[in-house]
Amino acid sequence: MTDFGGWPSGRGLVILAHGAWVDAGSWSVWSELLDDNGYDAISLEWPGPTVTFTALVQRITAAVRSLDRPVILIGHGFGAVACLAMRDRSDVAATIAIAPVAGGVRGRLEHWKGFSHDGFRHRYAAAESSADAARLAERFAGPSRVKGWWPANPRRANPWPAGSGGRRVAPLLLISGGQDVLAPERHVERLERSARRRHRDAVSDLQVFPRSSHSLVLGSDAEDVAGYVLDWLSRQDL
Repeated sequence: MTDFGGWPSGRGLVILAHGAWVDAGSWSVWSELLDDNGYDAISLEWPGPTVTFTALVQRITAAVRSLDRPVILIGHGFGAVACLAMRDRSDVAATIAIAPVAGGVRGRLEHWKGFSHDGFRHRYAAAESSADAARLAERFAGPSRVKGWWPANPRRANPWPAGSGGRRVAPLLLISGGQDVLAPERHVERLERSARRRHRDAVSDLQVFPRSSHSLVLGSDAEDVAGYVLDWLSRQDL
């Protein structure tokens, strides 16, 4: 396991969890902006090219446990689903779930159709031009695949719970792309409503980028989305 201890004491510790079809390099814009704004961030690699929901949650849990203070979790796609499952942990300072993919049968089918540059263009980077989608696929597409089923409501499925210990529940920000076919806006809205019902006194926010698709963390909107997240963290005193 990677040792995440010994980081400098900056503004906050951030773990970035990528989704399927890409690798940790998909966070390159975010890593630079987080560093420029005083955060210590690491882009977490998956434990293998093909993972289950449980394996990815276990990987993130191990990273969080190795740190000496609460961490900010930022996940995209399947990584966002895993981060959502960990919101209630006492060692999580905030959870930011960007385009969490739909679970259950729909989610399983969407991620088992296989990767192709054409599929990347029409399903992952639908809001990008053909040239930009091809560039993104060439630069960021990786072997990361999802194996098996994952829950439609991920908060109920964390096999490594750590209660809030009487403290306030970590603030949550959900982000959706209005043209995302893998994590439709209506699905992310349902997750936000569920979060508000479960933790009525906690911050559970939703931000929609109407012109963005699933590639919103690495495509042409990446800096705008990251900038919004930085502003949101500042409003949470993080």
